[in-house]
Amino acid sequence: MKTILITLMLILTPFFTMDNSTGAKNKNYQCTKCKTVIQSDHTPSSYNCRAGGTHNWQDLGAVGNENYNCTKCGTVVQSEKTPVSYGCPEKGTHNWSHLGHIGNNTYQCKKCGITITGDRTPSSYNCMSGGTHQWNKLN
Repeated sequence: MKTILITLMLILTPFFTMDNSTGAKNKNYQCTKCKTVIQSDHTPSSYNCRAGGTHNWQDLGAVGNENYNCTKCGTVVQSEKTPVSYGCPEKGTHNWSHLGHIGNNTYQCKKCGITITGDRTPSSYNCMSGGTHQWNKLN
């Protein structure tokens, strides 16, 4: 009986494993007014936006293992696929650039200043300061 129970638990565990306490998958949210980005399993509180009034949250999509950077507003998110393009704080749509897979190394572009973690040197294309990123490995 004990063997059957353990086997059943091993079979069913993947179906009941949750990302967090509510069971919802974390998403990237960005305020289109102040540019703040938050990873959460629910829409963040809209109170006290530093740009004045309330936050205007835009759901950019599910958190994942890929780094993306908007070359218009400078936002960096870790997403499972290309984030939603509408709602860029710099008006219109985001212009997402895929920088690479998340990893344990920290890189910073000495031109535009963005910092990301990656498993190898990030893509150099589409620096928001113009031309290509110039990455420095920080660790």
